[in-house]
Amino acid sequence: MFATLDQLTREVQLSENTSILLTDTVGFIRKLPHHLVASFRATLEEVAEADILLHVIDVSHPAWDEQRTVVDGVLSEIGVSGKPRLHVFNKIDQLAEDDLFPIETAIRDQIPDSVFVSAITPDGLDPLQRALLSALRTRRPVTEVRLPVTNGKLIAEIHREAEVLDQRHEGEELIIRARLDAALAGRLKSAGAKVWR
Repeated sequence: MFATLDQLTREVQLSENTSILLTDTVGFIRKLPHHLVASFRATLEEVAEADILLHVIDVSHPAWDEQRTVVDGVLSEIGVSGKPRLHVFNKIDQLAEDDLFPIETAIRDQIPDSVFVSAITPDGLDPLQRALLSALRTRRPVTEVRLPVTNGKLIAEIHREAEVLDQRHEGEELIIRARLDAALAGRLKSAGAKVWR
């Protein structure tokens, strides 16, 4: 049925300064044998650690809405229904252009923030990339960090883990404007940097 129940995690570059870790869990299978159900659900419990869930749906499948409902039910059962979620409708390349527009319109009426992609066409994943960057930016507000220009370790950490927008010197201080998350902001404060959100 599947080669493994293990998740696959990869680093994905969204833009020049922004990368994410993307974990792919096993897909859902109808009428899963009873002895595999517990193992299957155990692999999904790691989604509780995710910042955002990408629910990838085969829009060309005639029962896509039923499949979406089943997945939503399982996510609710494991206690992650409140997590931010992005519905990604894949395989738009398998639909005729005249069929795609009404389907897309109906889906957007039901699930407004949906993204429509094709993994095999040129630029087919661009809408997903833009949506992920947008979601990431809302979680990482623009923050001003002031620290001594001599603190190379913290400066490197900011450039490695944040999206640096600009930086300038004021005397012995370096002022960096960057998009960074709360965890990094906390570490910077603990290390003596001045942080304003």
